[in-house]
Amino acid sequence: MGGHIRLDSKFFMRPEVVKLRRRIGSDGLLAVLRLLTWVAEERPDGNLAGWDEETLCIAAGYDEPEKLVTAMCVCGLLVGKEKSWTLPILKKLSVGG
Repeated sequence: MGGHIRLDSKFFMRPEVVKLRRRIGSDGLLAVLRLLTWVAEERPDGNLAGWDEETLCIAAGYDEPEKLVTAMCVCGLLVGKEKSWTLPILKKLSVGG
């Protein structure tokens, strides 16, 4: 398929992105970018229904599920609860196939 995301020039200055980087560092931010690219390919609506913390972190390439999920939720990048999460930031990005 070959999905993609397009980040605007202010992506890294978005408050939720800055907060995440401050909480878990650049590795965590890279994990979010990996997750966004995976979701753009497989679930472009951002609906992660059925996913647990481990599945989310596998898609993100991150080894600390609780740390990443907690930070993403606190910062507003991940909404909902386990098995019914969504990624609202996808609505603000250009996502396509």
